[in-house]
This record gives sequence, structure tokens and C-alpha cells, in this order.
Amino acid sequence: MGRDPEGSFPSGISRQGPLEYATEIAKEADQYNGFNLVLADVHSGTMVYISNKPGDAPVVQTVSPGCHVLSNAAIDSPWPKVLRLGQSFNRFLAAHDDAEVSLKQMVEELMTDTVKADRSAVPDTGVDPDWEYQLSSIFIDTKKGQARYGTRSMAAIGVKLDGEVTFYERSLASSLWNENVVQFEMDMAQ
Repeated sequence: MGRDPEGSFPSGISRQGPLEYATEIAKEADQYNGFNLVLADVHSGTMVYISNKPGDAPVVQTVSPGCHVLSNAAIDSPWPKVLRLGQSFNRFLAAHDDAEVSLKQMVEELMTDTVKADRSAVPDTGVDPDWEYQLSSIFIDTKKGQARYGTRSMAAIGVKLDGEVTFYERSLASSLWNENVVQFEMDMAQ
């Protein structure tokens, strides 16, 4: 496979299924900074999660159908903000039923939530408890010394049954929020 000088993963998923590709990545996972990655094949209905938490063996697992939330921890970690986002997403789906909603609207409604967890529910990840509390909201915007610290990017992907794919990203650069939308048609023929 070989690592790209920019640190990105090599291409190859189009020739392999998600599980096979994740297994290949896992062989070289120690060459990358920590990451969480979800791979999916809409034709087979297969979704796979891979992570390489430093100091541990890489994790490769098949993801079952349903609602899943991925944060900086493992997929579906029971962190308060992960649970909150999962619940908010399910309410969002129920409220919009079969209506088509833009990914931008979804990101704005769900990912900009600044409600912090109850201090007693904040996970112990090894950092100072006060800092952990500042990091407990879905959207983070706090001071760290003289600088701001927080959420720099929010993204969502939508795949329609007819193969239309839309990727929406809102990212912070030079103190300005920028939007990027990529759309393409996926070949739905098997």
C-alpha cells in the first residue's frame, strides 16, 4: 500500500470491499497519526469502522445497520455528547419524516449544539476535569491560553437510493467559516 507523503490513505477501495480495505489499512495503521475511518459499500450494504488509537492494536469492526455516532473516541462511545447527538439525530429524522432536508440544515441544527454535559457525566480521558468539561459539547468553542480552541470542521454525507451523493462540509480557516459541497452520481448497477 505505502503511505502517501501527505498522510492520506492510498486509493484501492474501489477494487476491494470495505472489510478487505480496512484490513489492509490496519497492517500499516501504526504509520499514521490517530484516526477513525468509516468505509461503506452501498451495493453490499457493508459498513466497516477502523481506528488506530496510539499504543493499541488497530480496531477493525463491521458496523451494524442503524444510527451510529463517531467522535474523537471509538464509534458509539457512550460519551454524553455522542449520546446527545445520536438522540438529536433520531429526533431530527422523526421531525422531518419523508421530507427532503439539506445537509447544511442538518449540520447547522445538530452539529452547532454548545450544551455541555453535566460535570458528573463527563468522561475521564486523562485530561484535567475542567478542560474535559469544556470539551463536552458537540460544538466546542473555548479559550485555551491566549488562543481559541474548538470545532474546526463539521461534515455530513447523504446518499439517495438513485445513487446521488452529496458531501457537505463547513470548516474554519483564518477565522472564517467556509462551506464546501461536492455532488456526484454513483453507479448503482451491480
